[in-house]
Amino acid sequence: MRHHLVSLCVALALFITAGEAVAVEIAADRIMLPPEQREFQSPNGHFALAFSTADHWKTPRGSAGLYRLRAANRQLIWKRELPHHHGPRKVLVSDQGTVLFADEWINVPSRYALTLIGPDNHLLASYSVEQVFAVLGVALREITAHAKLGPWIGSGPDLSLDGKYALIKAGGRTLKVHLSDGKLSAHD
Repeated sequence: MRHHLVSLCVALALFITAGEAVAVEIAADRIMLPPEQREFQSPNGHFALAFSTADHWKTPRGSAGLYRLRAANRQLIWKRELPHHHGPRKVLVSDQGTVLFADEWINVPSRYALTLIGPDNHLLASYSVEQVFAVLGVALREITAHAKLGPWIGSGPDLSLDGKYALIKAGGRTLKVHLSDGKLSAHD
């Protein structure tokens, strides 16, 4: 009884933490849920991607909306439901309004390892984790050995200095995502 009370208090304390991942205890497993609302801005501050859940994570899907920011005005450009389980793990918004979703929140080999959406809400590219691993061209043990964010990402995505690429460290290599068309390449 005391163990259950302590577990409930820990889960409640983690649930109350604002802006942080939420711990939910299910049987003996603990699932860390993302915040119910997250926002990501482009480096120049002209675009923001807002991600949210409408049902407090009762279902594992959320929606994202891209906004153009001008002074105190937020203009919705597009909105869509995302297939990512509990949303994307990482998001990059370019200065042109292109959005890259990297991985899913849960730690599974994802069908949505990379999803690139243009500023006009057009799907430019979508890659499964298997497709990403094939481009990286390294053994699975190398990918998992370098992973720090989920099952495969070492760091990133980060915007290249010229703003044309998203750079993701994985498997001891750098994955380059061309933001204009979603083509992938890997470099050492």
